[in-house]
Amino acid sequence: MLYWAEGSKKSCDFVNSDGRMINLCINILVKVFNISRDRLTPTIRIFSGMDRRVCLNYWSKITGLPKSRFFVRMNDGGMKSRTKHGMCRIMIRKGSNILKLVNSLIDQSYADLIDSL
Repeated sequence: MLYWAEGSKKSCDFVNSDGRMINLCINILVKVFNISRDRLTPTIRIFSGMDRRVCLNYWSKITGLPKSRFFVRMNDGGMKSRTKHGMCRIMIRKGSNILKLVNSLIDQSYADLIDSL
């Protein structure tokens, strides 16, 4: 359900500004789907007025991934954000099979819920 609400429909990646959601997603990927942390590619998007170092430290701590693994994208629109640390995207390298599995789980969960009503 988490991925259904917040995941990408075309590639196996998950984006959120809430560190708890990112942490939960990573824990599910690692502990339920047995995805190696080496296959996770983190990207953060920060906005004007945000301290790059502070944001990178925050997301590194939340994800348990080293800062050297992060791609940092600066919002070029000059817009401000209500988020304190920007947004984090977690992509699974070679994740097409996981994406198919997650989509199948979503379809099955939907069918089961509709049938139970």
